[in-house]
Amino acid sequence: LKMCSSMGLTAVATNEMNECVPVYRALHSDDLLPTRVFLTPMAEELEKNEDLAPFATADRILKVDRVKIFGDGSLGAGTAAIAPDDDGSEKKNKDGLLIFSDKEMERKIALA
Repeated sequence: LKMCSSMGLTAVATNEMNECVPVYRALHSDDLLPTRVFLTPMAEELEKNEDLAPFATADRILKVDRVKIFGDGSLGAGTAAIAPDDDGSEKKNKDGLLIFSDKEMERKIALA
């Protein structure tokens, strides 16, 4: 974080959660966070630990206010679920690879 701050970054986002929250809270308490830290739990982490509720410190240096959900494949593998190019080319896979059913995705979003 010191290196990020020294290069002019004012905030970082991380997917580290369970074990890291107490560490980041302690660093914040000791005034040792040189940048804002946005913690982003995976949806699966929320399902396992309902205590991972959104929070923010009074100065908003440390906060959880978002969730990461992998819903489809990737652009690089050609498995992202996106519409085809306007020219009709098949570079993009219209159907893609959906990770969850619509019902399961709705459940994950509601949990978030």
